[in-house]
Amino acid sequence: MVWINWSCVGGTGNSQLLSLYNFLHDFRNNGGNIFKVYGVTKEIFYEILDGKTYCEVIEKYPLKGQLNILDDFLDVKHKYYRTEEYEKMYGADFLEIQKIVECELGKMKMN
Repeated sequence: MVWINWSCVGGTGNSQLLSLYNFLHDFRNNGGNIFKVYGVTKEIFYEILDGKTYCEVIEKYPLKGQLNILDDFLDVKHKYYRTEEYEKMYGADFLEIQKIVECELGKMKMN
């Protein structure tokens, strides 16, 4: 699964972030575990999309010290860590992504 950790998205990106959240939430609730998380630069990501680099290259870029990033992504209410701690671990954009998901979840409840 590909997750682009960038908050500058429009309506489609908001929907995709919500879909990722829902998938991970359901996966976790059904006993799923995530053992490996990888991250590549935008340049490598686009090389993969353009077919210039084989997608297996991702395995060369484990996110050391960020194995829990997907679980933390699910914590949009910041029950486990304070906002400042999440920002220190993952950056301000991570918080913006969580805000997008929280907003989209609120819209779903209103419908």
